[in-house]
Amino acid sequence: MDVAFALRFLLRAPQRYFVHTQAQGLTGVTSDSMWRWFHGLHARLERSVVQKADAVTVFNEEHAAILRRWNPRTRFSPTWFDPALVDAGVEAGERDPDRVVWVGRIEVPKDPALAVDVFEQLVASYPGRNWSLEILGSGSRLPHLRERVARMSPALRHRVQVRGRVHPADVAVAMARGGTFLMTSHAGYEGYPCVLVEAMIAGLVPIVTHGSDTGGLVVNGSTGYVTGREPIEIAQRIASAGAIRRTAVRESVASLSAPVVIDQIYGRGSSNG
Repeated sequence: MDVAFALRFLLRAPQRYFVHTQAQGLTGVTSDSMWRWFHGLHARLERSVVQKADAVTVFNEEHAAILRRWNPRTRFSPTWFDPALVDAGVEAGERDPDRVVWVGRIEVPKDPALAVDVFEQLVASYPGRNWSLEILGSGSRLPHLRERVARMSPALRHRVQVRGRVHPADVAVAMARGGTFLMTSHAGYEGYPCVLVEAMIAGLVPIVTHGSDTGGLVVNGSTGYVTGREPIEIAQRIASAGAIRRTAVRESVASLSAPVVIDQIYGRGSSNG
């Protein structure tokens, strides 16, 4: 928003504004943005940007409804997956149903530490399976997360990979090899998470905390599971993921390929449809 506000004066050209968060995504209590401390100023600046934009695309349906009151040229759009990246994972090899994959920024709003807590609970509750956890992403909490894993028992820590930032093609390979996708974001932060769409088209069964799946892609017992934040509950859902058909998961997001969604964004002009 701050960049858009500055560019409006620097370029003096028609502006198309894209919003990726929920209404309080940058100013809520779990936000890692500086705007958490300047809630009122952020609201005033965003309203100014939205009102003067030539078109506004919001990747969160509820927030789009709010911003449409400021600018009737506002409309909602889902995010998308890149078919080329899906193809990059095709030759990844055999899928491991006991491998849990977590992808995102290593920051407080995404709560990667909860993923580690869940993994410990998972191994304790279901010791007969060969569970592993793969965490991909970078951020300011990465050193803390690695320290957390290093304090685990030797029997557990060798099953956890904290890989840091990797190439998108490597993320696609990890998703193609994994069994479940764990998403632990705090409620109020996500817009319409692209990483969830990518995981589902790759065939990972999603296990997401309440508020992570703002697009309503995860239907309990059909395309994954939505849970609370208690590690034991999340572990139970991961262990139950084998009941979900991967074909159903893929089919639920098949229409969200980049060529289709991006054409809808730019091909329909400023309509609200």
